[in-house]
Amino acid sequence: MKEQIEENRGEKPGISGTYPSVQEWKQVFDDFYKGKSVKIYDRYGYPELMKKEEEIAKLVGVEKDELMLVNNGMAAVVEALESLGLKAGETILCSPYVYGQSGEYLKELESRGIICIKVDPGDIEEMKVQIDRHKPKAIFAEVVGNDEPMPVLNVEELFAKTEEINQRYKEEMSLDKVLERSLMNRAWVRKYLGSEKATTLTKEQQEKLSELVQEFEATARKIDQDHSYMPLRSLIKSLQEKGIGSEVDLRLRLLEFQNLLNSAWLAKKEDGLTLVLDNTLTTPTGFDLAKKMKQTSAPVIGIESGTKFYAHDTGTLGLVYGNAEKIAQMKVRRAVSGSYLPPAVEAILPERNPEEFKKLNKKSLETTRALALSFSKIIGKDGITAVSYPSLPEHKNYEYAEKEMPYGAAGVFYIFCEDAWKTAQVLEDRIGKENIEYGGSFGFDITRVGVFGEHSIRIAGGREEPEKLQAMCEAIESVE
Repeated sequence: MKEQIEENRGEKPGISGTYPSVQEWKQVFDDFYKGKSVKIYDRYGYPELMKKEEEIAKLVGVEKDELMLVNNGMAAVVEALESLGLKAGETILCSPYVYGQSGEYLKELESRGIICIKVDPGDIEEMKVQIDRHKPKAIFAEVVGNDEPMPVLNVEELFAKTEEINQRYKEEMSLDKVLERSLMNRAWVRKYLGSEKATTLTKEQQEKLSELVQEFEATARKIDQDHSYMPLRSLIKSLQEKGIGSEVDLRLRLLEFQNLLNSAWLAKKEDGLTLVLDNTLTTPTGFDLAKKMKQTSAPVIGIESGTKFYAHDTGTLGLVYGNAEKIAQMKVRRAVSGSYLPPAVEAILPERNPEEFKKLNKKSLETTRALALSFSKIIGKDGITAVSYPSLPEHKNYEYAEKEMPYGAAGVFYIFCEDAWKTAQVLEDRIGKENIEYGGSFGFDITRVGVFGEHSIRIAGGREEPEKLQAMCEAIESVE
């Protein structure tokens, strides 16, 4: 028994840390609440996790406190969207072309009364129209869609539109504007201003209304600071001295003012539009989302499934990155939801420096692009009817993809076939069984083929050397 206790002390193996004295435990406890990396309970975080977050933050291109690791890609999706505090009746715009389980999660949001409006992220002009029409709380989309059409989001234009709508929202929902609109709906204010029948206010009336708004705003701030509605009595006394509403019972007036200030203060605390963008298919190598995020004032949360390019299929991994304050809040929620990355997975993740990471991913993207181009040359043969990949000229988002994703738009592409299983067998015979593998996911050393339906095949490029890749492309194109 004594040996077991010794084995679990301090930062030795175990879900929770065990310490031999009250002084050591107090130090750990104090350090934990200062935000330091200590071993208390793995779900709250642990030293190795903090180190791994710092390492992966360098691969993404963000600071260590701007990134959070979770146990899989879907956890990243859920944690990012749940952090927005979406409520029944609120609206989000979302892409219909997303990873299947992300689509299932959107259905769950709808079952909770959240309105999910589907919009094609590859049509940025239509997205702008829908933003103006619905004034959504959030937008959820993949930079490159993980579904057969593979739409590409014009991130810069979406950022600009979000900045515009949030600035407009900020102006419309500022406390003084809300109070002005609310006050002007009350007959006693219009009577006070001498504008019961007037449609516009004179300069003197505007100044008078501005003074009234300032009194309400000061009271609202005082109420929020003191956590008490007592400041209302001072406001009412001031207004009664001006001859405003003195004929109304004080209790009714208090209730009316309380409701008015509640609405105004809630409006002030409301957030604008937040973007949740999934960059899994391209990674920072293919599209540097983190760099783009730093160039905008729009609130953006970036997410990725790290199982592919980061973990190389050794374990499941999810990434969430963005504003440091927001990430800190999400780490608190991570402890509540239990979505943290377990030590057993952290311990087997491969270590990559940024240069090596980019080199490996660049090869995957370039291989995928070369294979997609070869398959596009044999459309109409081997039962192939079409190829979907944003880096092909016929794709509707080709120009943007070429400009922003020069190595290739994604690590996968889709082939449409008359009979997917038959075409897959023909390809295996031509390319050679030893040169390909079968299964889901992507980011492997060997090119991987996945048949997920009767009429479509998804291909994920590997990291083959140039000579082998050339031989594979020649074999694909050799059909008579």
